[in-house]
Amino acid sequence: INYFSLAYQQKPDMFDIFVNMNNSMIKLGDYEKVLKLCKRKSCEHLNTSERVRCKAIYLEAQYKAGNHEGSITSIKELLEIEYFGTYLPLQNAKYVCEILEYQLERKLLFQFLAEMSAVYKKSPFFTLIAIRNLNGEKRFSEAIKKANGIDLAGLSMTEKMILFKELGNAYNYSTQYTLAFEAFSKSNHFARKIYQQKNIKQNTDVNKQIKLFNTPEWLVQYHKNKIAEDLQSPIFLVGFPRSGTTLLENILDGHSEINCIPEKEIFSELKRSLISKGIKYPEGINKLSPELSAELRNQYVEHISEYTGNSGSEVIIDKLPLNMNFAALIHTIFPTAKFIFALRHPFDCILSCFIQSFEANVEMSHFLSIKEAYARYREVLTLWKLVTEKLSLQVHTVQYERLVQDLPSETNKILQFLGLKYQKNVENHVVTAKEKGNVITPSYTQVSEQLYSSSINRWKNYEFAFSNLSLPELDIMHSYNKSE
Repeated sequence: INYFSLAYQQKPDMFDIFVNMNNSMIKLGDYEKVLKLCKRKSCEHLNTSERVRCKAIYLEAQYKAGNHEGSITSIKELLEIEYFGTYLPLQNAKYVCEILEYQLERKLLFQFLAEMSAVYKKSPFFTLIAIRNLNGEKRFSEAIKKANGIDLAGLSMTEKMILFKELGNAYNYSTQYTLAFEAFSKSNHFARKIYQQKNIKQNTDVNKQIKLFNTPEWLVQYHKNKIAEDLQSPIFLVGFPRSGTTLLENILDGHSEINCIPEKEIFSELKRSLISKGIKYPEGINKLSPELSAELRNQYVEHISEYTGNSGSEVIIDKLPLNMNFAALIHTIFPTAKFIFALRHPFDCILSCFIQSFEANVEMSHFLSIKEAYARYREVLTLWKLVTEKLSLQVHTVQYERLVQDLPSETNKILQFLGLKYQKNVENHVVTAKEKGNVITPSYTQVSEQLYSSSINRWKNYEFAFSNLSLPELDIMHSYNKSE
C-alpha cells in the first residue's frame, strides 16, 4: 500500500497505479478510503476505459462495505457506459455477476451477460452463469437448449462439472428425473477427477471415533479429564450437509440477541494444532490437560473475536454443519456447550448432497455418488448418536420438515432452549439472507427465497437410485420411513 501510495503521489496520472493501489486497499478491507478516492477520481477527465475500471472498483468497495443498494445503482450506471464490456477486466466482470446473482437482480444480470458474452466469446464463464440463472427464473427449456449447445471440447474439467450440474438442475425441475440423474452423475464424474488431481482423499476420523466411543477404557479416561463447567460457551449449530442449517442460521440471526458468526473451520485448525504438539487425533482427546484445553479454548475465542462484540451479552452461534464430527473435542473445550441439531429425511439429505456443487474439500469428497453419500451419512449419524448419549450433550433437534411447515412454532422451541424470548423478526429470514449478501454457502440461493416445501421428499423422484438402500437404523430416525 505504501509503495503504491508513494508512486501515485509522484505520478497521479498513471491510472494503473491508481487501480493497483485501490485493489490492494480492498483486499485489506479499507473500503471507505477506496470509495473516497474513486469518487474524487471520477471527477477528473477520464477516458472510457478509465471510467469503467474506476466504476468497477467503486461498486466492489460499496458492496463489500455493506452498501448493497448503492452497488446495484453503480452497476446500472456502468451499464449505461457505451461499450463498457470492452474495457471491463474479466475479474471485475465476474464480481459484478456475483453481486447481481446474490441480490437476485436477474434482469440486470442478463443485460450484463449479453454484453460480456459478446466481448469474451471464447470464455464459457458467462454462458454458464446464464444457464444457472435461466434455471433460477424457471426457464428450464432455454437452459437445457443452451447447455446442450456448448462444445465440451473447449471446456476445462471444472467447467464441465458446472455445466452438467446446471443441466441436471434444469432436467430436475422439468421433472425429467432420469436425464437429471445422468447429468448429475456426469458432473460428479468430472468432480472426482478434480479431487484426484488435488489429491483429496476421504476422511477416516469418524470411523476412528466410533471405535473409540465403543471402547470403555478410552471413554473412562475421557470423563476423567473434564474441565470446569462455569465457562461461557457459544451455541453450535450442526447437522449433516443440506439438512437446513443455513435456513436456521438466517432465521436465528434475525433475533436481536443472537449473533451467527460466518462459517469457519476452526476445529479443523484446532485439530492441526493438537497434531503439531504430537497428540494423535482423535485418539488423544481423552487425555488433554486442563492447560491444553484452556489453550485450545483461547485459540477458538481468538478465531471468532473479529465477529463478536465485547459486551458478552449476545448469544454466539457457530454454524458449521459437520462440526458434529468434532462434538467430542467441542465438549472437551466447552463442557456446557449447547447444540442445535438440524435433522432432515436422510434420503433428501443424501440426494441433495449428490446433486449440489460444493467447494472441493475432504468432506465433500464423500458425496460423489449416492452410495458414498449414504455410507457417509450412516457413519456421521452413528457417531453423533454415540457422542450425544455417552457425553450427555445438551441438544435440541430441529426437524427440517416441521420447520418449513410451521416456522414460528419450531423457532420458538429453539429460542426457549437458548433461554431467549420470541421476536417476530426471526420470520424475516429472506431479508436477513439478502443483507448478508457476500456470506455465501451452497444453500444461499434457496434460503434467500421464501420457504418452499418442494424440497420435502424430493428423493422419491429418484427412488430408482435408492432401491437397494435402507434408512439408517438409529433412534433419531424414528420419524422417517420409506413410506412417508
